[in-house]
Amino acid sequence: MAHDVGMKTKFILPVLYTSLSVLVFTACASKERRARLADPTYISETQTYRTQVNDALEQARMNHLNYLAPAAFLSAEEDAKRVHSLAEKGAAPNEVEAAAREALAEFEKAREKAASYRADFQVVVDARGKAIDVGARNNENKALRELDEKFMIYGGRFERGRGLKNDKDLAALAIDYRRLAQNSAKDSSMGRVEQYFALAEQEGAKKYAPESFEKAKQEKEETERFIKQSFTDARGVMDRTNQLESSIKEVIYLTRLARELDSMNKEEVAIRLNRTLGRLEWVVGSNPDEILDQGIGTRLDTLASKVEQSQMAESSVRQKDQQLALTQQNLNRLKGEVQELEGFKTIDQKVSEVRKLFDPAEASVLRDGNRVVIRLKTINFPSGSATVRPENYALLSKVIESMNIIKSPKIEIEGHTDSVGGAALNKALSEQRAEAVKNYIEANARVENANIDTAGYGFEHPIASNKDRKGRAMNRRIDVVMDLETSVE
Repeated sequence: MAHDVGMKTKFILPVLYTSLSVLVFTACASKERRARLADPTYISETQTYRTQVNDALEQARMNHLNYLAPAAFLSAEEDAKRVHSLAEKGAAPNEVEAAAREALAEFEKAREKAASYRADFQVVVDARGKAIDVGARNNENKALRELDEKFMIYGGRFERGRGLKNDKDLAALAIDYRRLAQNSAKDSSMGRVEQYFALAEQEGAKKYAPESFEKAKQEKEETERFIKQSFTDARGVMDRTNQLESSIKEVIYLTRLARELDSMNKEEVAIRLNRTLGRLEWVVGSNPDEILDQGIGTRLDTLASKVEQSQMAESSVRQKDQQLALTQQNLNRLKGEVQELEGFKTIDQKVSEVRKLFDPAEASVLRDGNRVVIRLKTINFPSGSATVRPENYALLSKVIESMNIIKSPKIEIEGHTDSVGGAALNKALSEQRAEAVKNYIEANARVENANIDTAGYGFEHPIASNKDRKGRAMNRRIDVVMDLETSVE
């Protein structure tokens, strides 16, 4: 007995250990998969593979591979589903990638397989495409499903290398797809029109508006013939069916009107019609004395003519108003251009007037785009000093006069030096000299509406070489810059 228990234990323990190992491994793997599914990097990476197989699947359908090579397409489609399944379960990224590569390879095999005989099916592919374009997929079309099944059977035979026993089978399938396209175009475009025709018949159009109803039915037959012949002309089909819809709606209205009039006695009809026409004729200005001898037809024609004249007159008035508004816009535009030109002329005149104030040896007056620069050549300061000398007073008086001629509210006085000495020293000196000129101007005259700023540039902006005495003298200067864009007229 003890021997039997020992044998059973010896047999059961390895199995138990193996089962426990599997459970532990499964639990660990499951935990790892859950961690992946919560990892944004994993989700993004696997989504790339899923998108690739989805795009390949969509492209394969667009190329009709599901019909031309159905077995290869089905195999590739199953591989694509496996990619999604692995990604959703949190499989390792390399496993998902391998599955995606396999699926893409299968789609490529299907494409290569179909390429060898696609030309034989091109007429069928084109005919099916036209049927889809005109709405053959609508309403779960049974005829389309039957033709697609036949298409898939034919494609499968070619895929297996058997071909078709009758070469005319493909041509016949293309004809069936074209017939489906014609019927689909008619159904999709004529569905609502058919409802209106049924309503017209229910309302009694054959009795109360027989001529109009017959005319509408003839128009319907012509429209159906057009759709059959030109079902791919979407715009033409739409225009024809819209016109037909308007015609049958008019028939329904005439039917209801005739039925209402039939229920009234003739005198009542005459009274209501005369009153209505009288009100309309009064609106358009008809003379009551002129209508006593006119029949109903003449009165209606006259009324219609006067309404048309009134509409034409109103249209003419609107056109004249539009022309007047356009003319006014053009005048305003020309006026603005003239004012702009006059402004430029005025500014040029002012600059010319300022230029006449200065002797060329003492200052240059420059037009720099939208700025006027007065470059003072003869203003001199003691060495290392920012004191304005008395001999410069006359020159600065001309500057003040120039400011009042230009009338710019934005003025900047710039100080410049030569390159002798350090940069920091020269910059500070140029700032002090510009400030000294500003102080003199503000202390000795009033410049209207002016906001005067200063800036010192040291030797940053030379206008001549600093290697010789003449060049250094030219660089030691004061520039008065006035903004023309903000100048006051």
